[in-house]
Amino acid sequence: MSERPSKRRRVELSLEDKIKLIKESEMFPKLTLKILSEKDGVGKSTIGDIVRKKSAYISHWENNSSPNKSWFNNEMKYRNINKLV
Repeated sequence: MSERPSKRRRVELSLEDKIKLIKESEMFPKLTLKILSEKDGVGKSTIGDIVRKKSAYISHWENNSSPNKSWFNNEMKYRNINKLV
């Protein structure tokens, strides 16, 4: 039997890293998601999500959020329901 491929380690990018990635994708439009993902060591879908949500990341960057922060939306979606239960 063939062995399973090893899993890729989970990598969390900071806000600063995400902004660098967005600027790099804008400066070099020929770079594909695969090239960017191999360069930074994250998955292609992660790169696609970052590029797709670039306006949210840029607005947080401009509002002087912490550059080392990985997650910026910690608000619970169903807070009111949790209080009622």
